[in-house]
Amino acid sequence: MPSRDIFESQPKEYREGVPLPHLKAWMPIEQASTFGWDQYVGTGRVIRRAYLPGLGALKELQNKFGFESDQVVAAATEQLA
Repeated sequence: MPSRDIFESQPKEYREGVPLPHLKAWMPIEQASTFGWDQYVGTGRVIRRAYLPGLGALKELQNKFGFESDQVVAAATEQLA
């Protein structure tokens, strides 16, 4: 979502149609911020973790918090099951 402010300023009908109601699963993946996705994802799954300098090497953190490609595929497969 490029801009929460712009999205929130849209008519209710538009906001309720995103994501499209016919989607059975969706999964935002956000490394930059942990804020905001829960109110939009509904029954979907959010993979997220804010990166804070000093916590460790980015690659290690990506693995720890589920951002490696195999982890994302596994989470998506679980979501679709």
